[in-house]
Amino acid sequence: MLGDLRKQMFLIIGSILVFIGYHGRIVNASEEFQVYRMQQYDLPFGTHFGSRSNQISMEARTINSKPSFISRRCVLIKLDDFTLERYRILTSQYAGSIIVILPANYTESQRQTIKSLEAHLLHESVKIPVYFILESARINEYYDYIDNDKSSQDSSAFQVLVDSIISDGFQFVINSPNIKQLTQSDFQAVNLQGKLIGGDQSDPNKAKRIPTIIITAHYDAFGLATSMSNGCDSNGSGVVALLELSRLLSSLYSNSKTIPPLNILFLLTAEGKFNYYGLKKWLEEQSEAGEAVGKIDLDDIQFAICLDSLGKSTQISDDVEDGGIFMHVSRPPKEGQASFEFLKTLETVANKANVRFELNHKKINLASDVLAWEHERFSLSKIPAMTLSHFQSHKDSDRNTMTDKIDNIDRKVLMRNIKLIYQSLIQYIYKNDDVTNYMVNSDLDISGDFVSSWMEKICFQPRTASLINKNHPLINLFFAHFNRYMQESLRQLVKIQAKEPEFVLYNEEEATLVIYNVKPAAFDFFLAMMVSSYVGLIYLAITNFDKLFGFLNRKLSSSKLKSN
Repeated sequence: MLGDLRKQMFLIIGSILVFIGYHGRIVNASEEFQVYRMQQYDLPFGTHFGSRSNQISMEARTINSKPSFISRRCVLIKLDDFTLERYRILTSQYAGSIIVILPANYTESQRQTIKSLEAHLLHESVKIPVYFILESARINEYYDYIDNDKSSQDSSAFQVLVDSIISDGFQFVINSPNIKQLTQSDFQAVNLQGKLIGGDQSDPNKAKRIPTIIITAHYDAFGLATSMSNGCDSNGSGVVALLELSRLLSSLYSNSKTIPPLNILFLLTAEGKFNYYGLKKWLEEQSEAGEAVGKIDLDDIQFAICLDSLGKSTQISDDVEDGGIFMHVSRPPKEGQASFEFLKTLETVANKANVRFELNHKKINLASDVLAWEHERFSLSKIPAMTLSHFQSHKDSDRNTMTDKIDNIDRKVLMRNIKLIYQSLIQYIYKNDDVTNYMVNSDLDISGDFVSSWMEKICFQPRTASLINKNHPLINLFFAHFNRYMQESLRQLVKIQAKEPEFVLYNEEEATLVIYNVKPAAFDFFLAMMVSSYVGLIYLAITNFDKLFGFLNRKLSSSKLKSN
């Protein structure tokens, strides 16, 4: 009998050990989500900006947890709660990482929140990993469960202990490779150049001295999260305007009867959000000695038009909801200059169309390392230039934000602005109202389908500088357009200095978040204590079985005597 009892005890103990092995720290249940890391970049003189780390392996909490439960945890937070002040509080509580839940569509209040974060966090060093995740029913379930976890909220010590034992926890893990600084071999940005050749092309000597107008736009975007910054208005709309203008003007250069005595050079530049670096390198190449493919004489440039953010209207006061179009210049054009003539032409065309037009003169701040507008690159090279934009100020936060999506674009305003520029160019080139009216009211008018198609191509993919290299599908589409409509087209590699570069970009823009369902350490401790107590009692019962048997036998005997 004693042997049978011992066998049963060992069977029970074995079952308990199997139970313990099954309820380990990580249950065989996990789920994966796509997350997007805050942008990271460096500028000269050792200045580091954005999120500096990317790996996470921490238990998840929400902002409703006690401060002591925030330390070295991953804080899952909704955008409505993630203000700049909240970020400062979380870092002061030593939060280990932050994951922000973003809605599919932003309210105006949420847009302002993001832009406030961008204005500060992208201009300081963020030590902890910061990621963004798109809102979904499943991620909301995780948030609600974690938020309702009483073990991390204000309760009595005993209640916290009980809650920590019976509740589940979630371990957030991002095992991305170490962050890597991108070098010239990792990504190669390019400028795209296309040219419409004017004048008598049969006489090459004459063609060399034909004046040139440059129309340019930078094609990259900038925002809080690298892989979520599409830059539809800034500067997707500028790129679309350039592509449509090149399509329309190319028809004039395909007919010998309408070829004007003027070259038009179209230029799509890289890394515009980093102090217009692509345009800087292009200008340097034109200034170098020697012959090169596509090289032009800078002295032949009449003026340059930079297209920047033309896809909507800007309210500049309570009385003026549509600010129209602004021409930003570093030096006011003087009478007799080609740029002055174009200025007056654009002003006249805008007035006839009842569109507000304003010249905005701002001197270049030579004490600043950052240029305000793209035309300032030309101005530094003593080339007359202007930027056309619906923005009144270069400081407008809408110029660099990941909230710049396609729903911000006013297609009618974009087409109106393109038409104003196109009509002004035609009038400037031919100086004939009849020709201008014919061009803009014929088959050569703006194509809504063309504009909409390109806006969709550009807006539905992120275009931050670290993502756009020479082999990017969008670059290939741009170049195919140049090949189709231009008489000359080429790609020019934008070289980055190996030593003391003007900016440094990093990889690991996206990652996979794995959420594991786990039990807290208190549960393991409690379970171990219970099992140890149970096993100890069984051990005492077995080793003292004779005494226990005698005690029980005496109790049973006395009960029988009393009953008799």
